Amino acid sequence: MPVMSASPRAKSPAARPSLSVLIADDHAYSREVVSRIAAALGHKVTTVEGGHAALEAVAATEFDVAIIDRRMPDMDGAAVAIAMKAHPRHPRLVALSGDDPGDMLPGLFDVVLQKPVEAAVLAKAIAG
Repeated sequence: MPVMSASPRAKSPAARPSLSVLIADDHAYSREVVSRIAAALGHKVTTVEGGHAALEAVAATEFDVAIIDRRMPDMDGAAVAIAMKAHPRHPRLVALSGDDPGDMLPGLFDVVLQKPVEAAVLAKAIAG
């Protein structure tokens, strides 16, 4: 009986897991752009228009990542992040800012991105 050796297979890259992503932004266009990028990456996306709605969503559903606009009329992004961090299992927090992100509170967000954000940069921030 002939002895056969298996040729080594090329390892396929591990598929990235689908994450549950919350997007909170009062500007419909920004919400739509970020939502489309996250969805195209295979993530489950939920969008809300403001800070209070974001907190309600986090109270009702477990998210892996929350992408929060820095300036929203009902509640600013910093206040939303502080409130989310009070939850025992809060999502990883990504801030989106049209302003200089340098004056954000250090350590409040896991990642701070400046608008307009490129798809590759957003993908990296979501993936962690």
